Amino acid sequence: MVPNVNATPVLGRRGLYWQSGVCLVLLLGVGWLVRRHWPAVAHGAVRLAVADQGWLLVAAVAAVGTWASSALAQQGAVTR
Repeated sequence: MVPNVNATPVLGRRGLYWQSGVCLVLLLGVGWLVRRHWPAVAHGAVRLAVADQGWLLVAAVAAVGTWASSALAQQGAVTR
């Protein structure tokens, strides 16, 4: 399936305001959660800063490998 590059999205002012409102609510929620759980965030950052770099590299490679595998599996599920 080839996307139509000349197609313009139909999004009125009402839709734009609605999406902006949802985005604002989500950002405020994340800010509230970070503020409420700041000691856990700060403690986790300190623990991450002093973690063994070798294990962090292994974890990063595993995460990228998992992402690539799932992306390829999803692409294989597409019929066209």
